[in-house]
Amino acid sequence: MKADETKQASGVDPVQTAAARIDVLRETVEDLVLQFACKTTMNGVPALTAGGLSALEGAFRALEWDDPHPYPEGACRVRGCGAWATCVGPMPGGSGEFAYLCARHGAEGREQ
Repeated sequence: MKADETKQASGVDPVQTAAARIDVLRETVEDLVLQFACKTTMNGVPALTAGGLSALEGAFRALEWDDPHPYPEGACRVRGCGAWATCVGPMPGGSGEFAYLCARHGAEGREQ
């Protein structure tokens, strides 16, 4: 049965359904990489690497990411820091704002 016939018979467009499944799979693979990839720093920017693990190498290929892959979203939110954020806590300086922080800035924020 062709795609047009399937759509007419079921009311479901198989192309849209396949595209939606691909989107879900991509998001899932990206979530797995974000959870299990090794964290490193590349030119002062947080980055993710497969660390030689074949399953992660396959995930990086599926996402079309270089290894290592820059991941600036993982950085401490203190301007100019660039270290990996490891906790959520009050920003140093007493603003009362909470943010993703590296261990050093997290400790500074808690001391105030």
